[in-house]
Amino acid sequence: MKNLIVISVLALLFLSNGLFSQTGITSKRDTIKYIPFGKAEPYTLPDVKGITTNIPFMGKVTAVGKAENMNGFKDNKNTILAETEWILLDSIYVESIVPPSGNLGVILNTGTRTLELIHPLNLTTDAINAIKKAPKWLRPQLEYTLSKLNGGIQNLRASIINNATDPFIDEIAYTIAYTTPEFLASDYFFPNLFLENAQLVYAHDTDLAYVDIVDYGTSTSDENYYSTVKYWKIDKDSNRVQIEVPKEIYYMYIVHPKITDEYEAYVNPTLAESNYDHTTNIDVPPYGVFWRDYLYSHTEQKPDTTGDDFPILKDEASKCQVLWDEKNAEPSAIRTVTKWINDVMEFNSGTERPHQPVRIYSLHLGRCGEHEDITAAAARSCLIPARGIDAISSDHVWNEFWDEQWWQWEPVNNSHKDNLVYEKGWGKKFGSIVAHRSDGVAESVTNTYSEKPCTINLFARDSHDQPIDGATFLLAVQGTLDQSSIFIDSYAITDNNGLATFTVVAGQNYFARLNSSLGNVPAQNNQVVELVKNPQAGGEYSYILRPANFKTITKPTVVQYPDTPSDEYLLKVNYNAQSQNIKWSVLFNDFGGSNTSYEKSGGKANFYLTDEYNYNLGKSNSDYSVIASRENASNISCDYKFVRWQEYFAWLKNLECISNSVEMSASFSLYVNLLVDVNETQNTESQVNCYPNPMSNNTQFKFNVQDESNIRLSIYDIQGIKIKTIAEGMHQPGNYSLDWNGCDEQGNHLSNGMYFYQLDINGRKKVGKLMVVR
Repeated sequence: MKNLIVISVLALLFLSNGLFSQTGITSKRDTIKYIPFGKAEPYTLPDVKGITTNIPFMGKVTAVGKAENMNGFKDNKNTILAETEWILLDSIYVESIVPPSGNLGVILNTGTRTLELIHPLNLTTDAINAIKKAPKWLRPQLEYTLSKLNGGIQNLRASIINNATDPFIDEIAYTIAYTTPEFLASDYFFPNLFLENAQLVYAHDTDLAYVDIVDYGTSTSDENYYSTVKYWKIDKDSNRVQIEVPKEIYYMYIVHPKITDEYEAYVNPTLAESNYDHTTNIDVPPYGVFWRDYLYSHTEQKPDTTGDDFPILKDEASKCQVLWDEKNAEPSAIRTVTKWINDVMEFNSGTERPHQPVRIYSLHLGRCGEHEDITAAAARSCLIPARGIDAISSDHVWNEFWDEQWWQWEPVNNSHKDNLVYEKGWGKKFGSIVAHRSDGVAESVTNTYSEKPCTINLFARDSHDQPIDGATFLLAVQGTLDQSSIFIDSYAITDNNGLATFTVVAGQNYFARLNSSLGNVPAQNNQVVELVKNPQAGGEYSYILRPANFKTITKPTVVQYPDTPSDEYLLKVNYNAQSQNIKWSVLFNDFGGSNTSYEKSGGKANFYLTDEYNYNLGKSNSDYSVIASRENASNISCDYKFVRWQEYFAWLKNLECISNSVEMSASFSLYVNLLVDVNETQNTESQVNCYPNPMSNNTQFKFNVQDESNIRLSIYDIQGIKIKTIAEGMHQPGNYSLDWNGCDEQGNHLSNGMYFYQLDINGRKKVGKLMVVR
């Protein structure tokens, strides 16, 4: 055990009287002074600092030993059962984000030959309608966000989407889906702001020659519709080219109304903004204004001048024909915004350190923290993808813009696309560097800004060696601003394997603490644990932190079938874990207590099959039994046979997680044997059989024609639009088998989901369901 080291912490309390008003970063951070045991002394901040973001970690800390080294872990493997030919009675395909202990599945009623959906989320009718109106690719996240609200708030937030029209629906739906539920339910939420935000994006597009919004489909023509932007640039070879921005970049870093840690709200630019809670200038329109319009079109007289106004951003940006010119031969939007920032801002600060872009503009004053916020807002006003970058322990922040990748940008220093300027040019020493996502997630970008990255893997394990998901690791670093001080540097939330990975710069000393629902390590809030000193570039270092408690998981007992399985009915289950969804605590945020959902690959779930009695026992957290079980599986393809008089429950359960969710897609299909109920299943005219169903790449249709007949076999989507005619024309009597490869008339493979097939024989029609699961 290392000797105990006392570390004192100075919490950065940003009071309205201007304490620490000369720091540069405008977000609240925690600063820690490394002090040998027995020589406690207060830590004095440097005279001029940059960051002002808040992180709720305060008080003295003590290093209490080293973390345990981490060994590897094994994953379970799954089996896929063989298929058998059956006639489809009913099927359900569903995609959803399943919370901890949540169930997603079906009730199998062989008496009525139907499947009834078991869904883990509670949604109102208005919320369901809003989800259906949103793009299909966005629905799981929107569904999950709305489900976190009570019924009344669900209806109010859903109404913003339900009352919207194209082309604004997807932009509004996205910003609601990726806004924290806690903020959506708060009194600070302005519903009209989300509509106005989307309308302004399209309005500004009409002014700007270097960029165009492109809408791919609409809410009524294509359920996978989306929008993005294309921009013109001049590359290094002086070629004028047009580049399309990935839709994920467009929605998160152009459309989203939140920049870094500020409230997404209407703000009165004439009111002072409290350094304590940053709410004192939130105001209703017309006194309160929104940054996307205000920064774009507002001007005011320069101080100490007569009739001399600041330039208007809209007027300057509308002169540009390209986003970026590598050789700076003609005006570009990036350099124009850079000049505008320098025209309207002075690099300095007073006692007030605002986060709101419109208040920053009103003061025309700020250090790197204010510049980070107003630069990102100005860029997004001009439809330029932009975000804030934080190097917390080095007391500096800057920006990035998107030009086929993310690039460094700092207008106050007229610096563009110079990623190594801080490490090699300024001699900055970094711990880790993170980018602000607008939903509150902090993503590591250390690799972009350092030539000496290395990796620290931190595993949270309970006392029984089970992973602790949703736990918070706070990372601290020593050796950035000086050789003795220790600073809280960044944080991350553990995934479903209890893992949080940090990319850091080699050569510093690193510490951490774990905060979890099962306990903290170290136990006292004023302590940290030493990880590694002077890690080497390219190295990977792994450690375990273990609280004293353990999580309790109640798993069912597997028993034999209550009766002999028969070949009367078949349930076929196909499941795939799309992702694990980490419950990300948003710490760098003025609105406290927020959580968002952060996607990561690798989700898993348990599958169970039982009767109604045992299912209800399990729901009440009592001991229960199942007749089939698949544990900790990332994908499943299996089938089970039943007799007609028994009702069963088949479901996927997110059983292993404490905090995190799993995004799942699953299909459940109920079949009947040809020998059951001969009157219904015999091969009479207009009867058609489709197998396999669900299909992946191929399926076959079988039907009988008794007399020479005019037949048509067609495929329709769920909106009733015909997408493929498989066969059409006169057919002689006989049995027919027609193969289909799952493509539409244009040869495009159909996306996963529900479709219908229709056999028309001389006007007599038979319709069936068809599932596509690839």
